[in-house]
Amino acid sequence: MPERIAAVQSKVTETSIDLKWPASLRTSAGEPIAISEYHVYRGELDPRAHDPAVKDVLHEKQIAPLALLGRSDAPEYRDTQFDFGKTYVYIVRGVTTAEGTTLESSDSDALVLTPADTFRPRHHKE
Repeated sequence: MPERIAAVQSKVTETSIDLKWPASLRTSAGEPIAISEYHVYRGELDPRAHDPAVKDVLHEKQIAPLALLGRSDAPEYRDTQFDFGKTYVYIVRGVTTAEGTTLESSDSDALVLTPADTFRPRHHKE
């Protein structure tokens, strides 16, 4: 199995949430591995019930459970299907294939994010 991805980082832009993480290069036992792709999962937390001090956010009250958001060949993903002000939780899993079987790593550290629209309004030319 691929080693677990530790830290997922994010950057919020006007049109996307850009996620990046370290590439998986080893199995959970420390052997070299070839990752075929990464699976990015996203859920939505209830912001009124979210406690930033809680480590295991996957057991908090969820508005939408974790679901596969997309796949990536590289250790990055651009989420363009989000709404400002909602509280999202992201996890990433490395994926490899061994003897015809697809193997996913365990969950990365959860990234909890409430994107805020801090961008200047654009003026449309008429």
